[in-house]
Amino acid sequence: MSTFVFKWKRKFLWHSTEISGFEWVKDMDRMVLFYEDGSIYEIPKWNECHCLLGHDFYIWKLKKAESEAGQKIPTKVVD
Repeated sequence: MSTFVFKWKRKFLWHSTEISGFEWVKDMDRMVLFYEDGSIYEIPKWNECHCLLGHDFYIWKLKKAESEAGQKIPTKVVD
C-alpha cells in the first residue's frame, strides 16, 4: 500500500484525499500533501485544522519502516 486517506477539518467542513505522504512546514504553518502522481497540495493555516488518520495510515507507516529496515516488523495489528 503506497497511499492512505488523509482527513482534515477546518471549522465545520471535513476534507478527505488519498495521498502518498505529507510534511508539516512549521515556520510557514502549512501542511504539504504529496500525491502518487507527483503533484503537491498545501493546506494553509494548519494550526486551525483538525486531522484524522485511520488504520490505513498505520499500515502505510509499517510498510515504510519494513522497507527501510529490510525485514518484517512484528505487530499485533492485523492488515
